Formats: sequence, structure tokens, C-alpha cells
Amino acid sequence: MFSGYLQAAAYDNLDGKLGHAGWQWLFIICGIISLPVGVIGYFFNPDFPENTKAFYLSKEEAAYARERLILDGYTPLGSSSSKWDKKKLFRIVTTWQFWVLSFGYFFVQSSHPSQQPFYSLWLKAEGHSVYQINVWPTGQSAVGAVTQIVAGMLSDSPLLGGKRWQTIAVLQGASFFGTLILAIWNVPIGLKFFAMYISFCSAGVPGLFYSWFPDLMPHDHEMRGFLTAFSNMFSYINQIWFQDAVWRTEEAPQFKPGFIAAASFSIALILTAILMRVLEKRDAKKENRPSYTQEAENRDRVEDGVVPEVQADPVHVG
Repeated sequence: MFSGYLQAAAYDNLDGKLGHAGWQWLFIICGIISLPVGVIGYFFNPDFPENTKAFYLSKEEAAYARERLILDGYTPLGSSSSKWDKKKLFRIVTTWQFWVLSFGYFFVQSSHPSQQPFYSLWLKAEGHSVYQINVWPTGQSAVGAVTQIVAGMLSDSPLLGGKRWQTIAVLQGASFFGTLILAIWNVPIGLKFFAMYISFCSAGVPGLFYSWFPDLMPHDHEMRGFLTAFSNMFSYINQIWFQDAVWRTEEAPQFKPGFIAAASFSIALILTAILMRVLEKRDAKKENRPSYTQEAENRDRVEDGVVPEVQADPVHVG
């Protein structure tokens, strides 16, 4: 969102300054912004509660974080079930999480229509000004930012109690509606503008998807870390062929195959989220893990200074 305003400002105010074009100034400004962000990230990343050295967390706060993880059914970092051995990778590959989560994140990325700047290209084809082409599409990022915040707050609220699948289904349903309209294309201009923005509701899904991982794999830190990296890598590798297959530049600005694919993967992701919830409930029942309600009650008791009896570690993979 900010980059659109930055592009517009650089084009209008810096083009030709000191012998540089506006787009060159954009790279210079982005570089200046990126350096302090990297430095801040290095010093402020808290790491795990078990090994955090964050200066802004007291020993009591770190201990409280470790206690809550155990009460929520998570196996502590460094436990026997979290350690790597020669056979662990093969055990992970045989789990449902390896396959469902990897393809699931591919569905997440494929359902979000960000492979091409279709809104900007359409505005350009319609003869809009450079300023409008740079600024109007920032509304899509605004929709994505709002949905990320609202969806995160809603899924962690007492209403949903930490469950993710309902919110994912709603966001993907909205994105499906928008991409379906854009696949039809020949619709009233107001409806088309509406679809341009609502199709970006799926931008709120990746955060929910990955925040679900600890609940799906509470028994193993390393498995969660491995599948977080692997599912991300798996999806980006497959985006290479996916973008070339359905988001071809020659289709601009309508991109009909791309919008059809995005709408189709939205449905696939909704079904995948339901499948993940079913498998999560099955695993919780099999391992006798505390329910969402029990976890919330445990957290409330910790906040009140009462420490309930800690259950034994859940069964680990393999």
C-alpha cells in the first residue's frame, strides 16, 4: 500500500532530480528504508520462550510464556520428541500434515490474485493518469491489511476461541466472489471496481494459515519449523509454472484464465481448511489434547495466579 504512494510521489516530485529518473529514486528510497528494518528485526526478534534473550522481556515474562505453552499442550523446545534423528524426516513425510499443509499453502498463494498487477494494467488500458494507476490499486493492499488485522483478532476472540477454519472460509469466499466477477469481466463498472478490491480479501489468509500450525503440530517444534519452511518453498516453486500457465502477460488486462484459476483454488482452499479441521479434531481426540475451551480456561487460571496440573507430553510423531 505504502509503495503505491511512494511511487506516485517519486514520479511527481523526484523525476529528473540529480540526474535520476523517478523509478531510480524509488529504488534508492526503498534501499534506505530496508536497512534499518533489517537491523531492528535482528535485535527485536524474541526467538522461542525457552531460549529468548530479548532485552524487552523479563525473566518472569519469559517463564510465563513457557508456562502457557505447556498448558496449551505444546511440547517444550529441546524435549525428546522434538529432537532430530536419522529417521525423523521420513516420519514427517508419512504424516498428513506434510501433504495437506504443503498443498494447502500452494492453494493459499494460487487463490490470491497477486501474480499480475491486473488493476493497474486495466486502469492503464482505460487511459487513466499515472497518478491514478499508482494510487487507486493501493486500496487492494488496504483491504488486505484490514482483513489481516480483523481476521486475526476475530479468530483469537472468545467467539471463535482460536479456531481458524471459519475465518479462512469467509475470506476465501469473498475472494472467490471477486475473482468470479472478474473472470466474467463484462459487468457494470461499479461491480468491476468492487471486485477489484474484494478479491484481495484472501490477503488475510496466509497469516491465519501459518498461525494454525502450532495447533496442528503442538508436539514438535522442529516439525513445525520444517513444515513452515517446506510448505512455503513448495508453494513458491510451483508458482513458477502456475504463473506462466494461467497468468500470461498476453491475457492483460482481462486475465480470464488467471481469475478462473484463482476462483477455483479459493474453493479448493475452503475444502482443505475443512479437511484440516477434521484431521485436527481426530488427532486431538487420539492424543487426548485439551480442547480450545480447556486451553482458554487454563490461560485464565494462569493469569489469575493459579497453575493447573500440567499434563504429560502428547504423543510425538512416529
